Amino acid sequence: MTITRLDSLMISPKRFKIFLGVIAVTAAAIYLAFTIRVAGASYIDSFPRLNYPFTALADDLRQIGFSNGLIISNNRFLAGNMHIQFPDSTALIPGYRFESRTTPHNLSAAVVLWEADLFPAMPPELESFLMKTYNIAPTAYPVNYFEHRNKYGRTETVKFAVMQFPLPELKQR
Repeated sequence: MTITRLDSLMISPKRFKIFLGVIAVTAAAIYLAFTIRVAGASYIDSFPRLNYPFTALADDLRQIGFSNGLIISNNRFLAGNMHIQFPDSTALIPGYRFESRTTPHNLSAAVVLWEADLFPAMPPELESFLMKTYNIAPTAYPVNYFEHRNKYGRTETVKFAVMQFPLPELKQR
């Protein structure tokens, strides 16, 4: 019974060493390509997600008074990474039908986050969610804009918009 497609006579020590060499060169090339893609993003003018300045954005949120609460965003990548920065918080993306599972007990504040590079004003899905869920107009609270340089970037930046508002007190049943 043969487990390989090759006849065992075709697999010699020399061919096996060549095969391992090809695998090692391929693995090194892939590792190098991913490293260059992140660290050299300025030079290839393409910034992957690993270049986002999430630590700096989390520091900005702490400076405006957010320590934990509800994180609302139209971008699940942004909401998820902010949830990592604020683990006691709950991340929510309107339209993913998780809104009914989110019970903001013990949460006193909420922040609405979006990429201001893509949407200078609040995106429509966030506006309608705030109106339907909390009866809050997008102009009811001030919007803070934060701009940070991409990690490993020379001058390239990404701009975020943040609106913070207090959550209404929920009565425990």
